[in-house]
Amino acid sequence: ATVIGTLWGATAGYAGGWIDAFMMRVVDAGIAIPALFILLVVSAITTPGLSGLVLILGLVSWLVPSRLVRAETLTLKNRDYVLTLRAIGGTHGRAILRHILPNSVSTVIVAATFQIADAILLVAYVSYLGLGVQPPQTDWG
Repeated sequence: ATVIGTLWGATAGYAGGWIDAFMMRVVDAGIAIPALFILLVVSAITTPGLSGLVLILGLVSWLVPSRLVRAETLTLKNRDYVLTLRAIGGTHGRAILRHILPNSVSTVIVAATFQIADAILLVAYVSYLGLGVQPPQTDWG
C-alpha cells in the first residue's frame, strides 16, 4: 500500500494541473471515510478473518503516503537538479525515479512506521468486537 501511495503521490505532484487535482480528489474522498467504519462494515458482511482485514487495510493505507509524497514532489520538482535534468533532455520518468523519489524516502519510511501502529490499533478494535482474526490465528492487536 505504501508503494502504491508513493507512486500515486509522485505522479500527482509532478504532473500538476488537472491531473493533480483529480488524483488528490480521489485521495480526499478516500480519507473522508474513516478506516474503522470501512473495516466494521466489511467485517460484518464477510466472514471474519485475516484476509479481509489485510485487504481493507491495504485499500485504506495508501492514502496518507500519497499526500505526503505529493507535498515532497511539489517542492522537489522545482529544485535546480531536477530543472537541470529537464533542461538537458532528461525524461519525466527519470526525474521522478532518480531524483524525486530517492529524496522522498525518509518521509515514506516515517509514514510507513506510523501506519504499522495504526494498522495494529485498527485490527485490535475490530478483534475486540469479534469481527477480526478468529481464535486459532493470532494477531498483534
